[in-house]
Amino acid sequence: MTTTSTHKEIVHKIATDLVADRLIEHGVSTKTGSKNREDLLLNNGETISVRGLTESGRVPLMVGTSTPDWDYVAVVTYIDYTIKRVHIIPREDVERIGINSPLKSDGTDNWYINERDYRQYRDNYGILR
Repeated sequence: MTTTSTHKEIVHKIATDLVADRLIEHGVSTKTGSKNREDLLLNNGETISVRGLTESGRVPLMVGTSTPDWDYVAVVTYIDYTIKRVHIIPREDVERIGINSPLKSDGTDNWYINERDYRQYRDNYGILR
């Protein structure tokens, strides 16, 4: 179990650092957000939650709530490869394309986005300016 948690933490850090670097390359500066809510903060106060995947596929978003408490989600795919992909999705679109698949054990909300739905947001840096 520790190995899985450690691997997830490493993947998340790589994804967050990559998003921050790519945003700087596109003229958007960020600072580190609070660990409980968002991963990156824009200068205008908007927030970005980062999700990282070693390959591509379904992206888990949130459990236990139906309303995101961030302004954008950045999905980084192919972290284990040389060319990584960054998809930046505004909250309104996340609410539209997100799918809730409640947990069977207790019915708790369990939100995710399918790859086919986030693919169109690749290299979508312009929405943050």
